[in-house]
Amino acid sequence: MGISLTLILNLGVSLLVSIRMYIYHGVLWIPDLFPSVQFRIQLRGLLCIFVLFCTNWWHLFEYALCNGNAREGWTNTFVLYDIIRSDALMVYLALMLTLTNWIRIRIRLEAVLIIYLVCYMSTEWFIKNIGADANDTSTYLQENYLKNILEANVDGMDLWTIHENTHTNYNIIITELTWWFMACFICIIYTIFAKLYNMFDLESKQFKSWRHMHHLHLCNNDDNSTVSRKSSIMPMNYPKPNLSMKMEPIFHRRHTGSQRTFSSQDINSLRFETKIHCKLCQMYGMVAPLDEYVVDHCWRMYVSQSSIWLLGYFCLCENYLLNINDYPLLLANIVLNRQVFRVYGFSIDESTISDEKVPISNDLFNGMSIFSTSIKKLR
Repeated sequence: MGISLTLILNLGVSLLVSIRMYIYHGVLWIPDLFPSVQFRIQLRGLLCIFVLFCTNWWHLFEYALCNGNAREGWTNTFVLYDIIRSDALMVYLALMLTLTNWIRIRIRLEAVLIIYLVCYMSTEWFIKNIGADANDTSTYLQENYLKNILEANVDGMDLWTIHENTHTNYNIIITELTWWFMACFICIIYTIFAKLYNMFDLESKQFKSWRHMHHLHLCNNDDNSTVSRKSSIMPMNYPKPNLSMKMEPIFHRRHTGSQRTFSSQDINSLRFETKIHCKLCQMYGMVAPLDEYVVDHCWRMYVSQSSIWLLGYFCLCENYLLNINDYPLLLANIVLNRQVFRVYGFSIDESTISDEKVPISNDLFNGMSIFSTSIKKLR
């Protein structure tokens, strides 16, 4: 699915969950939708760069030429900013997501967008004060404009025409997009500082390994306090996973098994318990702050509601844990009144998730129970 369809699906499910949680539990839960489209944004950014490369960067050159002419006062025509602004934002987000995945850290989406918007609104300031080859760009713009004018004799009238630019001028692109390069530079600095802060241990005054994300948060429901658990793979004192099953890397297990669901998760021998610890620590990118784990008065540790959503799951009828991408297939089965798609989920016994996935059939739902969605802490 594309970015729009994925956002619509996640928004629809999150609205159902939020409304029911507020009505029945009095809890106002606000979901984080951006992590669901991070990979698709990276893919779209890559495709945008590929198209620009194949067209000799003509899209950027056309914008830079029009914007430069308007800025220098050579033409009175308007400039179409929306297309370049959206495409530049997509590539900008894709690059920052790639950086966060590479150095393994989470950053704030609102901070990244604020950096982008402030730099965009300061376009002229950046060009005048930091713009590379600003003088050469002004000279090129003047010469390019005058090529459209054919001077007549003394008693004649000048002729306005057009000419073709057969070559892309990269200096004008760099100059007019100075604000974009500055936004990328500032965001890279912000990401590096966020990584260094995450690596630094206040107790030992030393930096930990960059290979893992540290300081996952544990929320105590008794005193509403939040403490930081320094963990690189899984939190301390969490119930041990089932040792009878061999632990395999996630990327390897994702390609094993003969049957798959729509969400590309294995059906055979897939244990949610053994997967969730590493998966939470591997959720990098632009993620809203959350408490990954919750403890009750007996010091039993659960995965928080926001973590369940971050992993791409929600509770259906309080009895099943279903992947968000599988929900439309289940709805299609209900509407068509036949098992067209194979849908699998984890059964829930109170707050404990089953070890393996089970098939979810139409007979499990009556009337409007298919819309009985929620999020709760699980273990």
